[in-house]
Amino acid sequence: MVKKGFPKFGMSQAGAYVTALKNYNLPDFILKLVAKDTNSELLERGRIDDRLQSMNDDALELLNRINKATGNAINKKDVEKFYQIADDVKSGEHGTQLIDAIYGSSVGFKGDALIELENLSKSRKDDAENKLEFKTANFENRIYSVVKC
Repeated sequence: MVKKGFPKFGMSQAGAYVTALKNYNLPDFILKLVAKDTNSELLERGRIDDRLQSMNDDALELLNRINKATGNAINKKDVEKFYQIADDVKSGEHGTQLIDAIYGSSVGFKGDALIELENLSKSRKDDAENKLEFKTANFENRIYSVVKC
């Protein structure tokens, strides 16, 4: 019988992924979503490297491919597309259950894009049935933040 918390020896490629990923401040909900999508176990509590080591190789590969600052900052055109998608979902069959629309980015937002999203968000506040709160989620310098527009 192996005692709980006993270290596991002999890591595969997962060891390199864990070493790289533990430097990111990965939100808990991201870890849970990835674990669910890849049918992986996930420690509920503990240090980030222990939680990452509890995940299977598929989950670690997926995490290694996402959540890196690549590409350009979100622009006004991207925000307009996001607004249209959120509006379509809100107008759909289960749209009354949607109250928040969160646009996440690891590369940041351009100033005009944030202003446009704020203006689009304000245009919906008059109608209580179609009210939708727009928020931005940003991941920079190992800090994850959500801001209401």
